Amino acid sequence: MEHKIGIQIARLRKEQEITQTALAEYLSVSPQAVSRWENGVSIPDICLLPQIATFFSVSIDDLFGVSDYEKIIFLVKKYSSDRNDVNYREAMRHLNMALKEDDGNLKLLAQKLHMLLQRSREYHVEALKLCETLIPMARGEDESLYAAFTMQRLQFLAEERRDEQILTECLERYRSETSVLHLQFYFEALLLTGNAGKILEFIADDGYAGRLFARPEKSALVIYIQAYKACLDLKDNEGAEKYKNLAERFSD
Repeated sequence: MEHKIGIQIARLRKEQEITQTALAEYLSVSPQAVSRWENGVSIPDICLLPQIATFFSVSIDDLFGVSDYEKIIFLVKKYSSDRNDVNYREAMRHLNMALKEDDGNLKLLAQKLHMLLQRSREYHVEALKLCETLIPMARGEDESLYAAFTMQRLQFLAEERRDEQILTECLERYRSETSVLHLQFYFEALLLTGNAGKILEFIADDGYAGRLFARPEKSALVIYIQAYKACLDLKDNEGAEKYKNLAERFSD
């Protein structure tokens, strides 16, 4: 890196047809100092870098010979270690500028994908935390919102492959507070974790669930739809038709 800056100064000076003496006078140093920089014997004082960059009308990165790709990698790493909107926008701006010039560059596209995945993960974590804040607030105040927030939380947890957690939580909640709503949450957990068959087993084995299907009621509409989905997953056409008809009885 030290040698690079001397090479860059020499290149820029020659391209712009500037003598070592002229550059030295602008920087208030000796021509010998400029010569030593260009020959890799020494490097400019860090305080001189902004002046040198201004003199040649380039960035400090250009002085160090940092390529556009190297700068992008630096910005992506910067965002990875300090995730904030400013770092994200800066990295994406440079990525998009580079891709505008070379939209088929796989390395650049891979970096952009990496950025987007990191960003989506941040939103996912933030949304999950918000759900967990809203659920106790909505409970007892607005049942429809309580259900919506809980179902969304289950979706987030399923996306994180936390199957055992959501199945255990939902079953324990149903066992301690048996209700249509908590049965709905448990059935949703079973669907999200690929356990559709257990829904039909539960309907057959659980007394409360069995009664909801033996004596259908409108409040259990979502549960009938979940049973229908379970049959579709299992390719049980007869069962799917039965639960579809049951759900349609209570559909507005």
